[in-house]
Amino acid sequence: MPVAQAGDAGGSIRGPASCCGLVGLKPTRGRNSLGPDAGEGWHGMVVEHVVSRSVRDSAALLDCAAGYSVGDPHVAPLPARPSAPRSAPIPAGCASAWR
Repeated sequence: MPVAQAGDAGGSIRGPASCCGLVGLKPTRGRNSLGPDAGEGWHGMVVEHVVSRSVRDSAALLDCAAGYSVGDPHVAPLPARPSAPRSAPIPAGCASAWR
């Protein structure tokens, strides 16, 4: 699954992705952990995710990365069901998030 890590506050994921035929998604603040060391970028507006080739890849990685760490400044509740369809391949190292 080819993806590139990115951070978005004012369109830094979505803008470039739309110009290149890629998928850029800005998740809900607190959906993906910023960890205790990252703190708040741009007063809590920055979120981390990826730029990917397909919606399926972006959804699969969102399912894998969703969660919180001790010290996160913001925490969003986990979704009731996965973002990616069950037929999506399980990313390597993310099996526990899919069970």
